[in-house]
Amino acid sequence: CALCARLAPVSALTFLEQGGSRRSSVVNEVAGTPFVLYGVLTSNAEKYQAKLKAQLDTWAAVPVSEGRFFAVTGQGNNILQVADGLLAPRKCYDDYGGVTCKEEEVLETGYDRGAEWLVVLGEDHYVDVPALESYLASRGNSTEPLALGIVGCGKGSKGSKDGGCCREVVDSGGFCGGGGYMLNRATLAAVFADGIASVRSEYADQKGGYGDITTSCALLKRNIKLENIGGHHRLVGWSPLSEKAYRQIAKKERPMTYHYSNPPLMYGLHALLGHAPGADESELARQAFPTAAAVGTTRAIRCSTTNAGPRNSRCPRWPSCSRP
Repeated sequence: CALCARLAPVSALTFLEQGGSRRSSVVNEVAGTPFVLYGVLTSNAEKYQAKLKAQLDTWAAVPVSEGRFFAVTGQGNNILQVADGLLAPRKCYDDYGGVTCKEEEVLETGYDRGAEWLVVLGEDHYVDVPALESYLASRGNSTEPLALGIVGCGKGSKGSKDGGCCREVVDSGGFCGGGGYMLNRATLAAVFADGIASVRSEYADQKGGYGDITTSCALLKRNIKLENIGGHHRLVGWSPLSEKAYRQIAKKERPMTYHYSNPPLMYGLHALLGHAPGADESELARQAFPTAAAVGTTRAIRCSTTNAGPRNSRCPRWPSCSRP
């Protein structure tokens, strides 16, 4: 991506290298603005670190400068450092067996850092930060638990244990993590009401399971409703689309999150959404969309979030999808 390095005026990594503060005075400067914290699950493998760097160069640059971004990874070397406040200190296994450990650490870190809203993501998410934070602000400062995302994964699964699906998820459906999900302060407080040790044990019991489903079980067992806000393309949790579909959805419906975003696509979306002044949108689009099409579908996919049944005997990771 030849233009990627020139896209962000000051990337998050450059900001930190120049001695930038981890918490800007602009955070919560406007009365009623919630403290939105972004927590990313990632891995130390090179392909995942490339996506994480693209996040730091694009949508995460401002949250990083304001102390509102961190990542959780496994054991090994990472481009982020614990000393910067960008990397959670607890290390999990950096394989699929460590997913639920990383998931718990994201929630624990969010709670510990005082998040009023914790946004749980992967390193392959692009976030339209202004759109998301405007929406979260519109939800007010509720003292009741709120858990928002795409809901339906795991519903009807045959195995209550396999993949981390508990009876509550089998009956009513859990989060589909592809759209990301947002937990308010009251939700985090309810999760950790009995202490950190019990929650760590709860997630450790689901080693090898899905992070989003494990969190869904934790919430539902505490009688916290999962609210589906995935309609009208508010959260794009499916495979990469064609350039035409991205342009139609991004400009007309303004989604808050985009899943399966590789680095060229993140830079392209950043320009397309007007967050990269001076960037050559057409050149970025040329680099981004062929790459996106190569790793996913070139046709729009509509995902059911109300009748998401099992893909097989395992707990499904995504909702059932049908092509238009």
